[in-house]
Amino acid sequence: MRKIIILLIFITKVCFIQAEQQNLEQAKQKYDNKDYYGSVLIYNQLIKEGFIQYEIFYNIGNCYFKMDSIGKAILYFEKALKLNSNDKNIQQNLKLCNDLIINKQDYISILIIKNIKHKIINILPLKTWITFLIILLWILLILIVINKKTQKLKIVIISLITLSLFSIKQYSNDIKKTKYGIIINISIDVKSSPNNDGKNIFILHEGAKVEVLQKNSIWSEISINNEIGWIKNQKYSEI
Repeated sequence: MRKIIILLIFITKVCFIQAEQQNLEQAKQKYDNKDYYGSVLIYNQLIKEGFIQYEIFYNIGNCYFKMDSIGKAILYFEKALKLNSNDKNIQQNLKLCNDLIINKQDYISILIIKNIKHKIINILPLKTWITFLIILLWILLILIVINKKTQKLKIVIISLITLSLFSIKQYSNDIKKTKYGIIINISIDVKSSPNNDGKNIFILHEGAKVEVLQKNSIWSEISINNEIGWIKNQKYSEI
């Protein structure tokens, strides 16, 4: 009986894989025939069925780019980049899209900085960084108390303390899981408060990437380039 169940599971899995492959080939065929919308429909159906792969998001991004929907193209390239941050094609396409929008961002520089941050903080686990910081603070305190000529050593310790604080902060940010979104409307007014009577403080255009600070059922507080304001939830899509 057990062997029969295992065999049925195996056959079911093979059928799902074959169906997925057929859908991928069909989506590619529609793309080659310039039926970009039809291709997107198939890819979205695959995502709904649980096939989450960066290639699918990347291909959807290409479809939207061909349909001149730059905001949605950026959205799906960002989704692909989230799953594979080292893919050169995704990076290049994001840069290409960014060159076409008004609220430009240096995606490549941002990505390089992000990768450097992760390499630094992943040198040690969070608990080790905290322990390291406490030890450094005690050493610095002792050096201050004994008041010896150890200026260079103090500078080194202060630098290490700064690095530790930075790493702990980055760990904290990762735990909070900062959310980002892409503006999908051609242009929107950003409000000073979460209501229609709020003052228009600046304008965002299609494709702009914003950090989502908080949200309720209707409004989201967003941040971009050190500016903060409120927009309606339907004006952007989360990455």
